Amino acid sequence: MRHRATYNWKLFTNNAAADWYFEDFGYSEIGDADSIRYIRDVKAAGSNPLMTMVMLPWVAKSAEGSGNGHWSFSVAKYGAQCSTDPYNSDAGNGVKSDCITNLIADPNDANVPLLDQPGTKDPPGSVYRNQWAAALASAFGTAPHFYNMDNEMDIWGGTHRDVHPRPSAYDELRDTYLAEARALKGWDSKALRFGPVSCCWWFYWNGANNNDKGAHAGVDFVPWWLNEVYWQDKVNKTRSLDIFDIHAYPDGPDTSSWSQTQKQALSARIYRDYWDPSYVSQFELSGPEALPELRVSDTDVVAKAWLPMGLRRNKSLRTRFRPQIRPKSWRRPRRRGPPQRASLLTRRRCSC
Repeated sequence: MRHRATYNWKLFTNNAAADWYFEDFGYSEIGDADSIRYIRDVKAAGSNPLMTMVMLPWVAKSAEGSGNGHWSFSVAKYGAQCSTDPYNSDAGNGVKSDCITNLIADPNDANVPLLDQPGTKDPPGSVYRNQWAAALASAFGTAPHFYNMDNEMDIWGGTHRDVHPRPSAYDELRDTYLAEARALKGWDSKALRFGPVSCCWWFYWNGANNNDKGAHAGVDFVPWWLNEVYWQDKVNKTRSLDIFDIHAYPDGPDTSSWSQTQKQALSARIYRDYWDPSYVSQFELSGPEALPELRVSDTDVVAKAWLPMGLRRNKSLRTRFRPQIRPKSWRRPRRRGPPQRASLLTRRRCSC
């Protein structure tokens, strides 16, 4: 969820980003606003939580209210906009009234800095990753210390354009991940880091900057990123990636005339596109099944997202393979219509 990428662990708030007018709210997406309490509650329920370590340099201020202005695109400050919150007429969507031109926000309007550790001249209200990681590590205790390294950073330039207005590029996605993943391991020696937590099909093959792939010898993004992380770790004699993680948002045919039973059947089988070479794709993608193309040496592979419409329960598929990366083996996939949201966890064994 986009909101977790701006979660303030001290104030229990998040910025709703492009989902809802870039406004700050009390975090309520998972019930427990306090990330430490959430870990304890999940453990008490007999499960293991997967937390998100924010890598953007900004997190939300206190929740909006009483005219405090804790939203990124104030109409009073930036002028008329294409759309405004129907419940807060001053909170705009950050697009000028022509509904084309994006505005550039001052990140300080709705956010405070998120820094790795305290310095001597930090802005008021700054919060710190090392302190948060220490608190999370204590709460994890003997449970696996699972961390998503942020969430869908490949689309920061759209979802979080108030604090990251430029499209995410190959080098940034590598460098930011490496810096924060290595730092996290120093703060929590038991950290198991998931990355790059990529958004969806398009971004397996491309950066958000459409010119960036050409600047990297035409290599698809995912194999490029994996190879770069691998070789950077070899050079530095360390390890930065524990579990390779992508979001699996499957596209599909027009189901508007389908019965609920037909939709449920499709939802149950559509993920075979990611691992079954005998499966005939439902959404006309070029190339072989996805997951067996992703070799990550001795690294576990996770594909997770939201279940497509029609399937009421979460499904879990367990696959046993050693995928193989072939950096130029796939042609750019063809898409038809917007992807359906999904909620699936597909994972191989975890040797953690």
